[in-house]
Amino acid sequence: KGIRRAQRRMPRLKANIPVLLGLVCGQQRSKFFAEYLVRLAGQEMQSVRSISFREKRENQPASSPHFAVWTTESSSPAYVERSEGYGHAWAQDYFKQDACDYCDDVFAELADATFMDAWLPGFEREPRGTSIAMARSALCRSILESGMQSGRLRIEPIDIGDVIRSQQRVINLKRDSVALQLALKPSSALEFQPRVSPAPRWRIIARFRKSAENRRVTASWKALVAQRAAGHGLLTFNKSINQSTRTDTLLLNFLRLLRAPKRVARITLRLGNSFASRLLSIRTAS
Repeated sequence: KGIRRAQRRMPRLKANIPVLLGLVCGQQRSKFFAEYLVRLAGQEMQSVRSISFREKRENQPASSPHFAVWTTESSSPAYVERSEGYGHAWAQDYFKQDACDYCDDVFAELADATFMDAWLPGFEREPRGTSIAMARSALCRSILESGMQSGRLRIEPIDIGDVIRSQQRVINLKRDSVALQLALKPSSALEFQPRVSPAPRWRIIARFRKSAENRRVTASWKALVAQRAAGHGLLTFNKSINQSTRTDTLLLNFLRLLRAPKRVARITLRLGNSFASRLLSIRTAS
């Protein structure tokens, strides 16, 4: 959006930037998220040569990437698995950007072409990953088609409904998160008019979860500052953030316990429906 606004004021940028490409939003983290993962891998920031947030392996599905960091101290990379704190840090929104809480642009709407992961049955198990490309300009469409005709790209058409389904989680997350954030902070304080309406006042528990998330994000920044002063590793960070979020964590865990019976009932109902449909298909076949 910033580039498009700049192009309006400076026409020469339209010639200098003939094509604008975008990625479907998966939330944004600051550079400190990278530092956190480097420390988690047991490495020092001053020795980092390069990093990969989504390093893939041939025997693993694309949905299970791990973090890799290459340093000047070793020729082989150090890894952090999703289960070793990488996934936890992401789920806990450590170092999340404030702007994310007010943005509902999931599909990079102002880009000439948008690319995204094909989180769909039949594609998720592919170790290298599969991308969905959505062209909005004739130029981008022709580029993709020429790549397909030359054999450099393998492209198959996909229904727009499948495109939406592939990103349904992030669509729900972004829209719900923005609505809750606007309920906590009036839109009059913003420099733009959000397209999402604030969450209703009766969503008290959801609003508490969002406020707890905001406090956790702030705590993560402060905890890393404390860690930098203390030295290497993450001992100070973990101690600091646990102290800052202890009350919220206890309350959120209590709320999860209250929701447990409803979740069990929902899963039981889903399994029952699945069993009934299979039984019906067996009887029909016989």
